[in-house]
Amino acid sequence: MALRLGDILIERRLITAQELELALKEQERTNEVLGKILLKMGLIKEAALLQAIAEQQGIAFVELRNLEIQDKAIRSVPVKFIWHYNILPLSIAGNILTIAVSNPFDVWPIDDLETNLGFHVEKALATSSDIAEAIKKYYGVGAD
Repeated sequence: MALRLGDILIERRLITAQELELALKEQERTNEVLGKILLKMGLIKEAALLQAIAEQQGIAFVELRNLEIQDKAIRSVPVKFIWHYNILPLSIAGNILTIAVSNPFDVWPIDDLETNLGFHVEKALATSSDIAEAIKKYYGVGAD
């Protein structure tokens, strides 16, 4: 059984049990996802949250500044998909396209890319600011 996000964050000493309890009470009140609440409360940074989610979901967390992005991957995805979904293609191996996303639970980008471009899409997590910075780098300032 996969660990719950709160348990992972406590285990990593990123939040305390008391902070988790406060966030869970806020979640009951607002019905927002736990991660968003922790970010709003200023209890955790996006990168730390995404690393914990990546561990929970069994997917990679990537720091785009330190990653070699394949030109072939950049050219394979039209910019309209990139800015619409705030994603970044990372690599292509055969028919498998790996993309960086900041929300691992959003299925629309994957469905859209698979349906319209014919790839099998795998995801890696990256912060939204890293993705935005990389989009500008690889697609130009007009991509924003």
